[in-house]
Amino acid sequence: MIRKNMKNKIEKRKMMKRVFTGFILLAMVAVLTVGCSVDKTLDKEAAKENVTVNEVRTKEIEQIVMCQSRDLFGSGNLTPVTQGGWEGVYYLANFYETLVNYEQGEIVPGLAETWEVNGNEITFKLKEGVKFSDGADFNAAVVKNNIEQIPELIGSVMVSTYSVLSKLKEVQVLDDYTVKLILKEPYYGALQELTMVWPMGMMSPHAFTSTGISAQVDSQTLGTGPYQLDSFVKGHQYTFIRNDHYWGEQPAIKQFIVKIIPDMASRIMALRAGEIDIIVGSNNITYDAFAEFADEQKFTAKVSDSIIKTNAVLLNTTRMPFNNKNVRLAVQHAIDKEVICDKILYGIEEKADALLSTELPYCDVVLEPYLYDPVKAKKLLTQAGWELPAGSDIRKKAGQSLEVELLFKSGVGMLEDLAMVVAEQLKTVGFKIKVTGVEGMSYFGRAVAGDFTILIYDTFGIPYDPQITINSMASQSWNQAAQEGVSVKPAIDAKVRELFTTIEDNKIQEHYDYILKTLHEEALYVPISYAKELVIFNNQLIEDYRFNGQPSNVDVIGIVPN
Repeated sequence: MIRKNMKNKIEKRKMMKRVFTGFILLAMVAVLTVGCSVDKTLDKEAAKENVTVNEVRTKEIEQIVMCQSRDLFGSGNLTPVTQGGWEGVYYLANFYETLVNYEQGEIVPGLAETWEVNGNEITFKLKEGVKFSDGADFNAAVVKNNIEQIPELIGSVMVSTYSVLSKLKEVQVLDDYTVKLILKEPYYGALQELTMVWPMGMMSPHAFTSTGISAQVDSQTLGTGPYQLDSFVKGHQYTFIRNDHYWGEQPAIKQFIVKIIPDMASRIMALRAGEIDIIVGSNNITYDAFAEFADEQKFTAKVSDSIIKTNAVLLNTTRMPFNNKNVRLAVQHAIDKEVICDKILYGIEEKADALLSTELPYCDVVLEPYLYDPVKAKKLLTQAGWELPAGSDIRKKAGQSLEVELLFKSGVGMLEDLAMVVAEQLKTVGFKIKVTGVEGMSYFGRAVAGDFTILIYDTFGIPYDPQITINSMASQSWNQAAQEGVSVKPAIDAKVRELFTTIEDNKIQEHYDYILKTLHEEALYVPISYAKELVIFNNQLIEDYRFNGQPSNVDVIGIVPN
C-alpha cells in the first residue's frame, strides 16, 4: 500500500490540475515541485504475501466484479487470433494457455512440461490428461493444428512480427504427447514468443473449421485455462465461470463479471460505490485516482514489481521538422522527464534514458543520457534554422511556423496528461503543438501508416520485448515508418535481419549494441518512463492481487480472497 503523506500529495495534485490549463507550464511546475511523489519504499509492504497457497484455496468468493474501458469482443470474439478493436486480449490468459510461460525473464513450463532446443528444432513433451473447456482432449495433434493455423488466421502483417511463425517450416507429431517445431533456421527468441497468449494460446479442435475459425467461438472460450465464458451482453457485460475441465486446482473465485465502463470517472465512481470490486491495468486507471485510493483504508493500491514497457515520444524522421537531427536533439533536451515521472506520474514510473530497459535480455547497453537542458534545446533549434521572431513564442523558418501535431491514444490511463505536459514543455523552446487524441484503431492505423509527426508511443511490453520491438523496425510498423528518414536506416534494417538469423549469444549482443546505440544517437525516440502495472481493489473483500509473470495480463487466479 502506498499511504504515506498521500493526503498532502492529493491536495497538491488537485491544485496542479486547476493551474494546468494547457498554456501555463511554468506555473504548473512551480506547484509540482512542492513535492507530491509517492513513497515507493512502501511498495514492499504491498507485495507481502500473507496467505499461503493452501490457505488461499480454502477460501472462496462467489463473485468478483471487474471493469474494462472498451468492449472485450470489439468486432471479433475472445480468441487468441482475433484481430483488433477489442481489449479482451488482457483477459485471454484466464481461458487459454501456452506451451511455455514467461516469469521474471525466464521460460517456465506451461502446457509443455519439458522441451529441448536443438538448432532449428524445438521438441516439447506435453502435459497429459489436459482437456479443453468443451471436453476435447489436449494432445500433440491439437498443438500441430493450432500452430499451423495461427499464421493463416492472424494475417501476413502479424506473422512478420512474430519470427517464430514467419520462420516456421513444419510441425511434427512424434507421439500423442510429443510435438516438434521445425524452423527454417534457428531463432534465439522462439521460446519467448511462444509464451505470448496472443496469438499462441491453444484452442480446442472444435474452435477450427476446414476454412478457419468455428462460429462456436462467437459465444464460447474454448481453451484449457481455469475459466470460460458463460454469458454476455456485447458492449455491456461479460460473465465468466470456472472451467470444470481445468487440469489444475480450481480457482478461489467461482465467477467473475467484467463490466464495460468507457468513462474513467465512471469506473472510479463504480469502485467507490461497491458496484465493482477491483480495477486492474494502467490502461483503466489514472495516477490521480491511484493516489487517492492509496490513501483510503477500504482500498489497496498496488504496483507490479516488474517493468512492463517503456513510455516514449516517437519523432517521425520523414516529416518536417524532424528530418533534421538537431531538431530531434532539441526535443531530447527540452523534455523534463523528472517532472513528468516524479510529479505527473507520482514517482510510480521510473525515468527512462533508453528505449528498452536494461533489465531486458541483451538491453544492458551503455548509452549517454540526454539531459534536460532547455537552453541547449533552443540553441539546437537556432542552429537548425528555426529562429524566434521578436515578440513571438513560436519559432519560424523561411516563413513557416514550428507547428506540429502530437498524436496519442485516447481513453487510456494517463496518456492525455502525458501528451499535454510534453506539448507544454516543447512550447517553452518555441514549438506550437496541436494535441490530438484518437481511439485505439484509428491511432494504430495512423501510426503504422506513418501518418503522424509526433507520437506518444510505448514499446510492446513483456514478454514481447525486446525482440518484437526490434523486429518491428524492419517490418510494417510505426517504428519502421518513423525511422525511414534517417540515413542509417538500411544499416539498421540489415542488423535487424542478421539478428534474427543469429544463434551465437555474443553475436546477438553485438547486434543489439549496434541497433540500440544507433537509434539513441539518431535521437528519434525520446524515452520518458518505465511503466509498471497497477491495480486498485476493495480490501474488505480481497486480501491481495498477485501480478503474474506478464503483469498486463489480468489474472483472476491472482485474486486472494479476504
